[in-house]
Amino acid sequence: MAKLRKAVRRRAVVSAERRAAMDAVTRKLCALLDRDDVELQCSAARVLGELGSAGREVRLCLAKHLKTQNLTLKHYLLSALERLPGREALPYLFPLLREGGKVQERALALIGSCGPAAVQEGRRLFAGADEEFRKLIVRIFGALGTVEACAFLVGCIPGATPDLRRSVGLALREAMEKLPAAGKKLLLKKIDALFSSPKGTVSAEVAAAGVMLLGCAADPASLGKLIRAAAPDQPAPVREQALLALARIDIPRARAREVVAALVPALRESDYANVVRHALAVLHRVEFPGTLAAKLDEELRGAHPAVRSFLLSKMSAFGSKENIARLIGHLNAGSFDERRAAQEALAGIPAAAAEILKELDAAKDYEAAMRLVSILKAQGAKPDAAEKRRLFDRMEKLRAAGDARAAAYAAALTVADPAFLISRVLGVVRRLKSRKAFAEADALFATLARHAPLDDELKFERAVVKLRRGLPDLASSQRDEHEGLRLIAELLRQEGFPLLRRLKAEKALGPEELYHVGFHFAEKLFAQREFGVALLRHLASRSPRSKAGTAARRKLEIVGAPVPKRS
Repeated sequence: MAKLRKAVRRRAVVSAERRAAMDAVTRKLCALLDRDDVELQCSAARVLGELGSAGREVRLCLAKHLKTQNLTLKHYLLSALERLPGREALPYLFPLLREGGKVQERALALIGSCGPAAVQEGRRLFAGADEEFRKLIVRIFGALGTVEACAFLVGCIPGATPDLRRSVGLALREAMEKLPAAGKKLLLKKIDALFSSPKGTVSAEVAAAGVMLLGCAADPASLGKLIRAAAPDQPAPVREQALLALARIDIPRARAREVVAALVPALRESDYANVVRHALAVLHRVEFPGTLAAKLDEELRGAHPAVRSFLLSKMSAFGSKENIARLIGHLNAGSFDERRAAQEALAGIPAAAAEILKELDAAKDYEAAMRLVSILKAQGAKPDAAEKRRLFDRMEKLRAAGDARAAAYAAALTVADPAFLISRVLGVVRRLKSRKAFAEADALFATLARHAPLDDELKFERAVVKLRRGLPDLASSQRDEHEGLRLIAELLRQEGFPLLRRLKAEKALGPEELYHVGFHFAEKLFAQREFGVALLRHLASRSPRSKAGTAARRKLEIVGAPVPKRS
């Protein structure tokens, strides 16, 4: 134990000697800062920073030289102070805020690192500072985000100019995000005191600033104060800030009706920019009764389109027959927003599907009909078998009359039951084909093309109809664009579809059509070429002496495929 005490005493003596030597070095380096040689000054500042530990005198010496006009030296001094943190430099750092650029940024960071001491120095300088310098101090306090800094900023609001008040508001908004819950609670007391101060009761601008801070705090306990501040009898600035603050707060479900009752009168006002749009932003976030929306829809016929759209969108929560009829009436309104809101509301009422289907018959044009179909799609409507048959018959009647609304009925059936639509269309197409009414069958496919998907069977039937409606020019480079040949190419890619067998057995296709199909695909590659050659060989064997059969044999010779022997 005695040996250990001796070793500690020896080490203490060595440390004391080393400290004395270091103090002598730092004094010499500080003396170099007073020289007129900038290079020596920069070197001294750099070494002082590298040495690390330093006393109050060294930090004060470095800070005093920040008054220099030499930018390079100023940066060396700031670098040293960044390594030697301390409050002694604060009186010399605040003036650097006026310089801007990198110097201002580094000064801001150094001041912020001083914590509560920076608040004390900032408060001391604030009283005698001009407007611009005050804004810089406010910016620092916002970055600090301490309770002391925020409390000082709140206290600045009553005596501030409108421009400075805006800066204080922005700084507090940033600072309050960093405050812990306990800090916010203390700050809310300061804000309450601001409301009850003489300036807060007289000046609308000061009261508006306080309301804005309540919104930044986002404390549900402030909800009652904000609702009162949003009342129509409040000054315009206070009211606008209250509505903005309500949009930031999480409103408890239990108090949604209270908020709705307070803000509904705002929807009747004409000031959309400052009142109505902010009230809508709040009402969008709370549960709005559908019955009230339906009632207001009657009262607010001439309101702003955004109000009309909002009310219609909320009416989906009230699915009475009267409400459904009212929403359907809005589908043909003049305002696009109103029409869209009515569509969205009806999409949320599954019970409206039957009324929508009835309204489909009354639609005046294709666009109006498709608006109804989009609602059915959103609802996932599934009508019964009788209704599906009625829709198909109506589609056929409109198609026969050349009415574009037929396509909307095809879209409705695609939504309701695609398999039913495909089955019925196949039956109609095959009947038309047997009567050689290929033009009518083509018109039916054109009706389906806009909305209804074609399965493999319908693709095959459409290819047959297209080939009978007109054959491609064999010498043309545009054969690939022929709809019939394009559909056959698609079917070739479908595994399991017996395309070759179906073409051979198709009674509606004669040798001429088969020859064109075989000719086209025999010039392709791989599976398409094999298919084309097989079709030409079938034609050459079945009709060897016909014009098409002779042409098929010749084409097989040209492409180098085996030619069947004449029987």
